[in-house]
Amino acid sequence: MEERFWEAVSENNEEEVEEIIRSNPSLDVNWENGHRCCWTALHLAGEKGYDAIVSMLLVHPNINVNAQDENNNTPFLAACFGGHATSVRLLLRDLRVKVNEPNEVEHTPLWWTCRTGRLDVIKWWIASGREIDLGNQGISARMPLAWQR
Repeated sequence: MEERFWEAVSENNEEEVEEIIRSNPSLDVNWENGHRCCWTALHLAGEKGYDAIVSMLLVHPNINVNAQDENNNTPFLAACFGGHATSVRLLLRDLRVKVNEPNEVEHTPLWWTCRTGRLDVIKWWIASGREIDLGNQGISARMPLAWQR
């Protein structure tokens, strides 16, 4: 069932993803697809900007929001790499998400966001009030809690 679940996510088939989750309580939503760098469905949905699926997965009780692939990329890093502001915003709102986790070559989500030139994503990140690791000898910037939305 996990392979069909992965296929439905990769096809952005929201209705099928919802049906598979609903009708299979033992579904492993963190199943890693070995053909895509050991990504989970949340990695893929975030990187592709499949926002409805990201939302579905974030409310699943067994979701690992900080799953790492074979290169230590997290779903948040994948969303930043993909440059999808809404997916990034959804992940930023979930306080379980570690937003500064570097991958194996020390590229952080912020690094990827800057690399892809997505100013809108950076604005959402700043507006979220979540910590932003500037990568400068451990110095980080934190927006005031009053800015959180």
